[in-house]
Amino acid sequence: MPTSPSSSKTADPPRDQASCPTEIARPGVSRTAEAPLVAGLGFGRYRLTRELGAGGMGVVWEAWDTQLQRRVAVKFLHPAPGGERASDVARFVREAQLAAKLKHPHILAVHDVGVAGDRHWFAADYVAG
Repeated sequence: MPTSPSSSKTADPPRDQASCPTEIARPGVSRTAEAPLVAGLGFGRYRLTRELGAGGMGVVWEAWDTQLQRRVAVKFLHPAPGGERASDVARFVREAQLAAKLKHPHILAVHDVGVAGDRHWFAADYVAG
């Protein structure tokens, strides 16, 4: 199956770093879960590039891993109305943990998991298409 040149090429990080919004969370600064996710927003070693899709439990963004210089997919848990629900967080973390244990060519590898500000997230392989 032929691949397009863009699918085999590693994307560059966001070009205009100066115009990127600030980090999701800085030490000692709490941001609410309602703070919008936008392209260029950074958290830890990741910088959001573009939204890929959303579902009932969360939203997935393409992001740039600044340490390993690669594209990744980052899934964020949707904030719950009125604050986070422990059961939603537990299910989200369990999803990341179970996926991280699996090794199969048709299952994304999970690389990282964490909390940025009030947002729970995990980073996985990015697959174009």
